[in-house]
Amino acid sequence: MKVILREKASGFLTVLNFYSRQIYGYKYHVVLARSPASAFNVLETAYKSRALYVARNLLAKPLIEALGVIDVDINKVVELAAKGDDRGIMILLGLAEGEVYNEDSKVELYKAVSTALACALRVEKLTAEIYSQLAEKLDDTLTAALHYIARGSQAHAHVLEHIAETLKLETQHCMPEANDIISELEKLLEWLEDRDKISRREAIAILNKLASAEATTSEEEYMRLLVPLLEDAFEGKTLRLFHGLLESIIRDEENHEKIVKTIYDILLDENND
Repeated sequence: MKVILREKASGFLTVLNFYSRQIYGYKYHVVLARSPASAFNVLETAYKSRALYVARNLLAKPLIEALGVIDVDINKVVELAAKGDDRGIMILLGLAEGEVYNEDSKVELYKAVSTALACALRVEKLTAEIYSQLAEKLDDTLTAALHYIARGSQAHAHVLEHIAETLKLETQHCMPEANDIISELEKLLEWLEDRDKISRREAIAILNKLASAEATTSEEEYMRLLVPLLEDAFEGKTLRLFHGLLESIIRDEENHEKIVKTIYDILLDENND
């Protein structure tokens, strides 16, 4: 089960393991093997209204593949899990109760931290460059606020790079699920770099894309995940300092979100006048 989940959703496991351990004290693959209904509860906690959608790939398909069964309705498995009907799922799949897997090793935790940090770092760098380009090419009084966000994101990226270097974390490979979003951000940056100026209408569209990308990759969520992951993986005074820095980044991200929302509302109001 663990191997299948890693192959199908290696990036999502960082999030799922975090919430699963908070709720049940076990990694997600352990909870899924013992109780698919409990695993669905983890998905609801992590993904809220999207739980039914992600459960197909993060719950039903791994169960079906692990057992090697065929001609099983994936939607039915999800439906039963959402209803809390573990017995119904066991009848449908022939899943044995009490299937238990050992906890991941420290090496695997190290990899989880590295993956989360790689995603956060890449998004921070791209975000900083995009907001900087927006500030330079939008002829508007709002540029000061955009520069402020860009500088903040640059500072965050510097902190994350320092954490990675100090803890000797590899940050070359982000989770596969985030690669499409990162690719979109790269294309957006390239488009901005080719323009001399942009209109307010174009700025609105860009901010919409940024909001969508950041909601998916969730910089703030990566920061929240990194705090407990780093605590589990490392010890010492340096870690306590990094803990404070990450908490500060979380607060900054929340503030940036409010500022961007204000900028967007102002641009939208002016565009509608």
